[in-house]
Amino acid sequence: DDTQTKIIQNINSTISNTVTTAKDKIEKDSEEYKKSYEADSNKDNTIKYQYEAIYNYKIAYNKNNILSIPLTMYEFTGGAHGLTNIKSFNYDLVTGKELKLEDLFKSNSNYKEFINKHIEEEIVFLRRHVYTFSVNKYESCCEIYL
Repeated sequence: DDTQTKIIQNINSTISNTVTTAKDKIEKDSEEYKKSYEADSNKDNTIKYQYEAIYNYKIAYNKNNILSIPLTMYEFTGGAHGLTNIKSFNYDLVTGKELKLEDLFKSNSNYKEFINKHIEEEIVFLRRHVYTFSVNKYESCCEIYL
C-alpha cells in the first residue's frame, strides 16, 4: 500500500534526521574542543578527553498498528562519565500520527494521576527492597515508549 510505505518512510526519515543532527552536533563540539585545547598554552600535548557517541534503537512495541521505538543516545564529552538520553518515537501506523502519552488514554481521563500512583507504588517497593532515591511526579517531562 502506497500510504503505508509513505508512513514508514516518514518514520525512518524522522529517526534518521534525529541521529544525524545529534551526530553533527557532537562532531562540531569535538572539533571546537580540539581547537580550544590546541590553542591552550598550558597543555601537555595530550588531548584530555576523547568525545564518544553511541546511538542504538530497538523496536519496543509493534502491535495493534502502534509502533514504539526508543532511541538510546549515549554521549561522552568529558568529565567523570557520559550521559545517556532516550528519545522515543511512537506512531499510529494507520494514520502516521506521532503518539503522545495522552493519546494512549481515554480523553478526559486523569492519566497523570494513574501514572503517578504506579510510580509512587514502585518507589515504595524500591525503597524497601533496593535503595533510597527521590523522583519527581510525572508532569509531561519525559520521553515514553511502550
